[in-house]
Amino acid sequence: MKKSLINRKLDKDIQKEFNSIGRTFDSYVNFGEEMYKKLFEEFKEDELSTPLFTIFTHILNMIDSISIMSKKGATEGVIPLCRSLFEAAVYFEHAYTEPRKKGIIAYYVHYIQQEIKYRNMFNASTNSGKETFKVLRKELPHFNLDENSLDNDKTKYLYQFLEKDEVKEVNQDWIEKKPKQWYSLYTNCKNLRELSRKLEIETLYIMLYKTASDFIHAGATLRNIKVSDGKGGLSVRNFEEMPFYCNMAFFIINRVYQLISLEQFNLWYPQEAHKVVARTSQMQIKAEYEIGVLK
Repeated sequence: MKKSLINRKLDKDIQKEFNSIGRTFDSYVNFGEEMYKKLFEEFKEDELSTPLFTIFTHILNMIDSISIMSKKGATEGVIPLCRSLFEAAVYFEHAYTEPRKKGIIAYYVHYIQQEIKYRNMFNASTNSGKETFKVLRKELPHFNLDENSLDNDKTKYLYQFLEKDEVKEVNQDWIEKKPKQWYSLYTNCKNLRELSRKLEIETLYIMLYKTASDFIHAGATLRNIKVSDGKGGLSVRNFEEMPFYCNMAFFIINRVYQLISLEQFNLWYPQEAHKVVARTSQMQIKAEYEIGVLK
């Protein structure tokens, strides 16, 4: 029963389930260290493999944060985390499974080109920098602007990296094509949905990413009206949606771990996660509203 617009206190039974879900996500994060070690053993000789480790660590950060939010029943905090988790997992799978040139090096080159572009925006000696400072002076006239605050000397190291033997060819391809997304450089995928389709997880894009994007951009807030017994209601912390998003997160992280080491995952999962994941997939929570009712 939701007697208030703000619902921080959960029923004991629901709180117990959410605590269990959160602790299971904690176990996933802990097991992630073993997956990181496995990844390191596979790529420790490859100096260009860094994107795999940064993306994977981002994935663990999202799972760790979902753990915290799920214990609180804060679904609205979980939604953007799931969106970021999905995107990072798609990136990881593509970078991990593609040849180095089309995967990790393409990611690296695209990142560096974007970083150079960003730095030039705050470099008063470039056209984009001059435009940036023009806008800043107009909108922040009393703000002390230091046009030399960005260390532009560091940019030269980015250019030097692009001259590495294995990187130079990919960088040249990037300059010719200037793709909006890193994965578009060597594929026909123009956006995340097309990349998801390539990896055969477009259903996840439709069910999770698109919905989460609408939530983040506040373009579909009318969906926040929940109907129960023929009445619509609004609430802060729609905890009844928590099982769905946790199920999505479980599926995504399982896929990532199975990609890194199916053998290790199959030994770990039955003992540490299966019971809670299975129970969460069957969980249904019905909320009744006494306040915030819309007719």
